[in-house]
Order: sequence, then structure tokens, then C-alpha cells
Amino acid sequence: MLPVVIGLGLGLASLILLVRDALLLKKIPQIEPRPAPEPLPSIAVLVPARNEAHNIGHVLRGMAQQTSSDWQLTILDDHSSDQTSAIVAEVAAHDQRVRLLQGQPLPAGWTGKCWACWQLAEASSSEWLLFLDADTKPQPAMLAQALAYAEAEKLDLLTFLPFSELGSFWEKTLLPAFFSIIQAAYPVSKVNTPGSGVVLANGQFILVRRSAYLRAGGHAAVRDRVLEDVELAQAIVRAGGVMKAVYAGELLRVRMYTNGSEVREGLVKNAIAGLRNGGARSSWAGFRQILVGVVPFGLALLSMWAWLRRWTFWPKLLLSGMATLLNGFAFWSWGRFMQQLYGLSRRHALLFPLGIVCYMLLAAEAAWRIWSGRGVTWKGRTYKE
Repeated sequence: MLPVVIGLGLGLASLILLVRDALLLKKIPQIEPRPAPEPLPSIAVLVPARNEAHNIGHVLRGMAQQTSSDWQLTILDDHSSDQTSAIVAEVAAHDQRVRLLQGQPLPAGWTGKCWACWQLAEASSSEWLLFLDADTKPQPAMLAQALAYAEAEKLDLLTFLPFSELGSFWEKTLLPAFFSIIQAAYPVSKVNTPGSGVVLANGQFILVRRSAYLRAGGHAAVRDRVLEDVELAQAIVRAGGVMKAVYAGELLRVRMYTNGSEVREGLVKNAIAGLRNGGARSSWAGFRQILVGVVPFGLALLSMWAWLRRWTFWPKLLLSGMATLLNGFAFWSWGRFMQQLYGLSRRHALLFPLGIVCYMLLAAEAAWRIWSGRGVTWKGRTYKE
């Protein structure tokens, strides 16, 4: 019967991908301690901030606790309407390593973050530039270990994959699904393989050698892009730079969103950027994760439906066997993924299929926004391109 053949084929494809993902989860590159370089190169920590009064304290406290004291923190207030500027100014008044910049008006053809980062870079003369998001939580050894690793590996760009703190129901449901699609589109093993053509950077933490940044044109080269982190890294690699991405959950934590509304707005923005930049790669990653996250549940439903129909015994038995094997392995694999990367209990594996389905609905909204020319709204600004 055709439904049986299709069901078994999809089930086998899903099982193969799940086994592959389980093996790759063990091989996610971790940052490894390296001896500190002598002399220690200068570093500027650059933080664009727009209405981040509820977050910016984490950055300020995290930087004050760094084991390395040779750093300069510059925070650019991008026309915030909250107390972001006042909070930073108060700390800057007592710590000469902290500096507050007031952002200039946004020029035509620039996204807000690119313009803020470009102003920050122009205001710095350090050998290394660290672009850090305002919602991050630096841990004490972050700067020292990042610099040591980048110098030891002779890198031009180092990007961290931080530990993501997930609080609300929609964070726990949607963000692991979203991150799994990113990993499918941009496998870290390929990102770290020179010449693979796969380039990924995480804008929450980009440590870049100033010379390589300027050689590639910096944020001015990607001024109108919403997915500026990936495209900046692509520009640096094209200009001859060497980069790596590593998981560094012990050095950097982040909570991107705090409720369902923020999750929706942020993921639609990222989906639009991914579709525009990734194209076929993003589409394949989405289809792949449907195989991984939705097919097991669908096969179980098909198996139950088969037993309610007058199908012959052996096709029903084959479907039931595949559904049982696939769902057992899937929930074990999803639970391990949730626990290892996000510190969640394994029972949160039950949310993974729902997360994939909900993200696909958000991706459909993103595609509609692209098609209709409505663009994306982020931080109170609307971008048409």
C-alpha cells in the first residue's frame, strides 16, 4: 500500500537523521583553555543598546567581574526611551574602563544595529574588537579565555555559542526548535572547516581582529542587512580571514526573550533574514527538521489509523514497529538535546514537535512579509529590505 511505503520511507529518513544528530551532539566544538598571550593584546568590548535597561546591568556586572582587567567597555545608547543611558552613565562615572556613547541619527540605508556597531568600531583603536549583545551575561573568565583561544588558534574571528537561558513556556518550546534549524543549516563542524563554504557567526558574541574587520569593510559592508552577523563573517572570510565557532556556555549566558510576544517578533525577524540570506539552505534545514521533529509523531498517528482500517496484518505490524522504534529514539534524542544544551529536564522533549510546527508557522509569516513587501519590525524600527 502506498501510505505504508511512504510512511516507512519517511520514518527511515527521520531515523537516519536522528542518529546522525545524536552523534554530532557529542562533537560540538567546545572552547579549550589556552595559555594567555604575552603581551596581552588590547581589546575593546563594544555593546550596542536600545531600550535595554532591564538587561544592561548584567553586562556591566559581568565585565566588572572579569579575571582580565585590561579592557575598555563602550556602550552606545541607540536613542533609548528607557533608563539605559542613565544606568550606564552612573557606572561610567565610577569606572574609567566604562564609556557611554550617544548614537547618531540613523542614516538611510542602514539597519540600527549595523549603524551602532560601526560607530562603536570607529570610536575604538584596540587590536581586538568584541561585539557583545546587551542581553548577554559575561562570566568571569570570558575575556581571558576568548583572547587566549583566538591568539593560539591564529584566528581573525571567534564567535561563541552561549548557554541560552529559557524561562517561559514559549521560550522552551520555540527556541530549541529554532536553534536546531540553525544547526541544520550551518553545521558547526563545517563552519570550522576552511573552504567548506559554510560560514556562521553569532551576533551575541563576535571577537574580531581589528585589521581583519576593516579589511572586510566592517559593518559598513553589510549596512542594510538584518542577518548582519552571518554576512559580516562571510565578508571577513572572503577577505582571507580565518574564523571558528565554539560552544562556550561556561563563559557566556544569554536570555534572548522573556515572553511569547518577544519570541514571536524575534523569530519572525530571524526567519525573514534567514530566508533572504540562506535561500535553499534555510529551506532544506526547515524540511530536514520537519523530518526529525514531526514525522515520528505523524508516523505514530498513521500506525494507529492503520489498525482502525481493514489493512492486512503485516503492513500494520511494520508501521507499528517503525513508529515505536522511531518515537522511542526520537524522544530520547530530543531529551538529550534539551538537557545538554539548555539545562532542561528530558520531559521537555515533548515540546520539540510543537516547537517545530510553531516555528514553521512563523517562517510562513516571514515568507508572506517578504512577498508582500511589509518587511520586519525590530526594536521599534521597520526594515523593508
